[in-house]
Amino acid sequence: MSRRGAWTFLSQIKPGLYLLLAASVLLFAGAIIVDINSDDFHTLNFMLLFEWLALYRDRPILYVWIFVLFAVLLVLGINTCLCTWAYIKNTKQSGMTIKKVGIILFHLSFLLFLSGHLVYECTGSSETLILEKGAVGQLTGTQLSLEPVMLQRIQLDIAGKKIRMGTRASITIKDLAGEIATIYPESMKPDFSMGYSFHVGMNEKELSDEQILVIINKSPAIYIFIVGAAGIVVAFLLFMLGSRPSSLELSKRLS
Repeated sequence: MSRRGAWTFLSQIKPGLYLLLAASVLLFAGAIIVDINSDDFHTLNFMLLFEWLALYRDRPILYVWIFVLFAVLLVLGINTCLCTWAYIKNTKQSGMTIKKVGIILFHLSFLLFLSGHLVYECTGSSETLILEKGAVGQLTGTQLSLEPVMLQRIQLDIAGKKIRMGTRASITIKDLAGEIATIYPESMKPDFSMGYSFHVGMNEKELSDEQILVIINKSPAIYIFIVGAAGIVVAFLLFMLGSRPSSLELSKRLS
């Protein structure tokens, strides 16, 4: 296939669908691989992509799926860029509508998510800590200490059986310089402080009422993800607004 033929092929939607499917399969396989080899992958959480390339050379078979995933996501990003550019050119010729603006914004937001993932892998870190109420926990590789002050379980009573729906907590954070902050993380609602984002993990089955699972992330990519998520919401609203039939179309249908 020539270079021009390859670009033409990547400009089509069909390859993008196959790439999305491949990425989904790789992510599912990766979740299994990481779970089986949790000790080997735990150290990667606080290492940048360029730092563990040497580690990859020692155990290439174990980490090869990561590079395959990166390659698939890179090609998917190129495919999305080409498809978006082709769609914008066609839209200019046929006329811009609210619905088409929503579709373009959705593509751009998806590209933001892909670029945010790349930025995170090159600059970010993540750690999961199980903290005990009243006890001080230490964040790996940093001078930050965390102490849960308040823990409150959100429970739903169904037929006499209590089901946990989430956790509210207040956690005191201290660093070596003496700076102190208090955060109130909740499930799927990150709380930002000292350059980190904190939120409560959902997997609490093995935890006691005095324990909390906290996920700590640090990367400028989190802001890219926020902008991308906002873009997708706006794109959906524009698409729905553009899909509504106009008053003229409604009158034609009624007549």
